[in-house]
Amino acid sequence: MIAIQTLLALATLGFVAAQNPGTIQSESHPPLVVSSCTTAGGCTTATQQIVLDANWRWISNSQGTAN
Repeated sequence: MIAIQTLLALATLGFVAAQNPGTIQSESHPPLVVSSCTTAGGCTTATQQIVLDANWRWISNSQGTAN
């Protein structure tokens, strides 16, 4: 059982080592104004930031990108 766990841990090292930060496009979080309303206090607004899902990001490797 330990051999299987060790093999699995070693097999995932390639995936971990392959993760590199992107340099083609900086990550930006678009602002989104949200409102919070109560019956007693009325409404207040706050500007938050959203993050796009990974399905909408470019797939890249060290040689280039693909969409």
